[in-house]
Amino acid sequence: HLERQPGRERDSRQLVVHPCADLELFSAAGPGDPEILALPYPRILVFSRIDGAKGVDDAVKAFAELRRRMGPEWGSLIFSHPPIGDMEASMLKKRLDDLRGLADSLGVRDLKVSERRRNDLPPTSRSSDLVWHPSRYFTEGTLGAPIAEAFGVAPLEARACRRIAIVTDCGGQPEALPKELRPTP
Repeated sequence: HLERQPGRERDSRQLVVHPCADLELFSAAGPGDPEILALPYPRILVFSRIDGAKGVDDAVKAFAELRRRMGPEWGSLIFSHPPIGDMEASMLKKRLDDLRGLADSLGVRDLKVSERRRNDLPPTSRSSDLVWHPSRYFTEGTLGAPIAEAFGVAPLEARACRRIAIVTDCGGQPEALPKELRPTP
């Protein structure tokens, strides 16, 4: 974020390296995921940790609103999350239970959730119609400083698969946009 800090000059020893997608792995060419392709159109993929800081509940709420407007059979919402360790398993189970409870309370009873390793994600992305990468600012720590997504690579990977990517104007997310499309402070 050194580039965006007004009045701060970069030291010649500093280098800003922007994240990027593996274009050999993530491309429009290649097979899709038959399980995802069988779901109703449009297929909306959220590849994210199932975590309150990621705004996954916002994805469920927004999808429920779309269904309210478009009809009860409209679309599919698919959550794919990275593999987790044994220590996190009980925490993930609670978060998934909470997410499914929210979805159920909003009438989204066909929510799909799966675990995907990053290398298994390209067919899932290619089979989705758009990829949403939600995030939000949250307060953590003793100082209560706001913390946000530093940068999400999933939207870049979705774009490499020629899919629409939706990001939240939060943290480093806007840096994936061309400069002329970035929000102004």
